[in-house]
Amino acid sequence: KRNQRYAGIFLNSSLGDLSNLEHAKESNTFVFNGTDGAGGYRDLAKTFVQDDFMRMSTFLVKFKQFKVITIFSSLDGGTGSGSLPLIIKLLKAKLFPDVIINLVGVLPSLTEDKLKLENTLECLRDLDSVSQYLNNIRFINNNTRKEYSEINYEAVKMIDMSYSIMGK
Repeated sequence: KRNQRYAGIFLNSSLGDLSNLEHAKESNTFVFNGTDGAGGYRDLAKTFVQDDFMRMSTFLVKFKQFKVITIFSSLDGGTGSGSLPLIIKLLKAKLFPDVIINLVGVLPSLTEDKLKLENTLECLRDLDSVSQYLNNIRFINNNTRKEYSEINYEAVKMIDMSYSIMGK
């Protein structure tokens, strides 16, 4: 809603997670086959990407006209943190070698459970292996926000300002 020039693409392992998102439509949404979330387990999410690699690649190629991709992901869950490094590598090394990829990662609150904090640390380690594919990495501090709408608004506002999209 903040900027009509954005074209959102949604990748997830749970259709339920996407059902309440206003801009997630059939044409811009990909749900891994036979999944209903990763339950916080990163290794399970990695298998989703590996098992559904061809279908996901076919879906993503529909968006080849874009020169810049900004990926928004939580770093503490199963699907986002587990699939993120593999998706980055797929995008840059296989599908779109000339695209600019930026990453905005939402950090967990420090009061989250141990699994979420461990997922974040493992995700950050895995991101190191694909850092050569990323132009820019930004993090959103989740300790100061209580609702998804606040996190989402802050993320888009930060991107607008960081990349001068609004001319500021």
